Amino acid sequence: TVAGSVDQFIKQLESVVIALVYSFGLSYILAMAIKMTIGLRVTEEEERRGLDITLHDEQAYALAE
Repeated sequence: TVAGSVDQFIKQLESVVIALVYSFGLSYILAMAIKMTIGLRVTEEEERRGLDITLHDEQAYALAE
């Protein structure tokens, strides 16, 4: 029946919204916890030098300078 199809669609839509809200909320909480402890970004100087050098002490691409 058409009414059953609409009811099922509403239930599925509610489930999708709940999953999205839950996923966003948990991801946000985890990101804020990481930001407050170890940080989400490297310093501007490390970024300028290149992450390959600062994190791994090696150059990824040997381009002509």
